[in-house]
Amino acid sequence: MDGDMDIMEHVGEDKVFTITDQGTPDPFVVVHGGLFYMTFTTGSSIEIWTSPTLLSLQHSATKTTVWRPPPNTPYSADVWAPELHNVGGQWYVYFAAADPKVGNRSHRMYVLAGPPGNAAPVGHSHYQFGGHQFPGQSVLNSAMGKSEQQWEFLGPLRGLPPDQWAIDGTVIHLNSKTYFVYSGWPLGETVSEKRQELFITELLTPIQTTGALPICISTPTEPWEISGDAGINEGPQWLSLRGTGGRSHGHHHHHLCGMDSTPTWQGIVYSASGSWTPEYCLATLTYNGGNPLDPSSWQKGYGPLLKGRSDGRGPFGPGHGSFVEVVGTEGRKETWAVFHATDKPGGWDGRKARAMIVSVGDDVGAGIAGLGKRELGMGPRIGRGVVGESVDTGRMMNIGVGYGNGHGNITGGGGDAGGGSTEMLVGKQHEDGKRGKRGMLKELGREVKGVMKGILK
Repeated sequence: MDGDMDIMEHVGEDKVFTITDQGTPDPFVVVHGGLFYMTFTTGSSIEIWTSPTLLSLQHSATKTTVWRPPPNTPYSADVWAPELHNVGGQWYVYFAAADPKVGNRSHRMYVLAGPPGNAAPVGHSHYQFGGHQFPGQSVLNSAMGKSEQQWEFLGPLRGLPPDQWAIDGTVIHLNSKTYFVYSGWPLGETVSEKRQELFITELLTPIQTTGALPICISTPTEPWEISGDAGINEGPQWLSLRGTGGRSHGHHHHHLCGMDSTPTWQGIVYSASGSWTPEYCLATLTYNGGNPLDPSSWQKGYGPLLKGRSDGRGPFGPGHGSFVEVVGTEGRKETWAVFHATDKPGGWDGRKARAMIVSVGDDVGAGIAGLGKRELGMGPRIGRGVVGESVDTGRMMNIGVGYGNGHGNITGGGGDAGGGSTEMLVGKQHEDGKRGKRGMLKELGREVKGVMKGILK
């Protein structure tokens, strides 16, 4: 995303914002040419919203439907979790869809090709694919009326097992190679709705894998990954952090290795448990180096990175997040997290997009953990200049030293931002790595008690 970062007015480091009034499940945001582009699950089409601002995105956005599937096709039902990626100098949308005659078990990954990567994803009259220029064509109008955009349906992502259920695909660039990570049923199981795992495979081109069998890098084994009799890992997103100057440098796109410093933490943030439950949460897989296709290169965190409060105050079920990098008014790079959460416990209704800033401490280490439950007004500083006092609308997502106590919490709260308070900590592994240590965090005369947990198993 180098060169594509917007300069965004600083709005305070300790707030979480509800950025859409309507349900926008599985929000995915990128920045290009000073504009924010968001896509999300509509169920029946691919929409891209374009906005000069993130925090009032719904009200300032131009909304464009770039593709709608023809009826009665193997990909015309349950269009889920589209993601907009700039790969190899071309815009692509990766999404899951199902056959209405078969239902959920027919979900597979599909690809749209769009304009050149140096052009805007929407509003461009021609694009090239495979060396050939395609003419513009009208597409269906969205509610906001923008209609001219050219996207070509390319069919299934080639090379994935044709009989494997697959959703939530994302693209990551690592060690000069490009990989596709997605959520799927176990290989060889065609009717299993009881277990979703995370798989990785190398991409030969933006629309084709190498054809090798995908490698499972995470399977739901922990209590917080299981809802009833269903274990779920889904919504993987790449995040790379560099702990300098109290800000994070997060990448989920091209030029991952284009930064001038070595990442202090990098890995996958994924969603666990049932998305229809208040227990839906964000969790992590740390990338330990080595071959990304080797499962031992990935290490699951102790528990959720971000989850709902246990006292019944919303928002509920934070999950399926993405990360976007901007330049703040002071010229510092900032990473913002965008994820969905509901106002009421249970169900899929009202999964609104929420946004908050991510901060990284100077001594962030190789592990990852989250802060435990906090009441409003009790937020400590972790590391130097990381977290200020919380306000009614919440706290920033905190990437700091690894002396937290368990997990992040997204809490209810007032304020015109429409959000709750939340904290997320990406931190340093405690020296002995053991659970059950107790410690005290003091800041501004307050004491916040917590169980100090080791970061990695």
